[in-house]
Amino acid sequence: LSSQRGPDNFSHGISKLSQVSGQEHHNFQKSILAVIMGVEDIDPWVIWTIQAFLDFIYMAQYPLQSEDTLCDMSTQLDIIHDNISIFIDLGACSDMDHLNIPKLYSLPQSIDNTCYNGVSLNFTTETMESLHIPMCRDLYNASNCCQYEVQMLHLLNMHEWVQFWSTYLSW
Repeated sequence: LSSQRGPDNFSHGISKLSQVSGQEHHNFQKSILAVIMGVEDIDPWVIWTIQAFLDFIYMAQYPLQSEDTLCDMSTQLDIIHDNISIFIDLGACSDMDHLNIPKLYSLPQSIDNTCYNGVSLNFTTETMESLHIPMCRDLYNASNCCQYEVQMLHLLNMHEWVQFWSTYLSW
């Protein structure tokens, strides 16, 4: 990006961004497609996928949703999921061979939530993320740190069965 000062300036690039504000997200969204389209020999699937992602984000922010807008959001989501591997194939994620990003997987839930609960303003995954960290930490500390994934899953299953049994006994 250019070195000019202004609302859309990311002087250290976007890969160094952390704890980004909503305004910075908005500025990034305004400029990302134009920047990508300016790259020579860009794969059209990259442009199409980013455009679908931006369309989904903006449609999710509508104050009112109809069956048509939810169908359009679902179509955009299908485009995203069908083409997301293009970023790995082109080496955009040099240190990863996957795109297992929790917020990416929570996108279909926003459509379901809108269908069942209405438009949810200011929906975030912050609650899931804030619960995820202490729950995993507690389960990890309860393991012997060897093959901890298997032990953590076993502890979760045991906890679930205790809850089922408690519900049965109280019934």
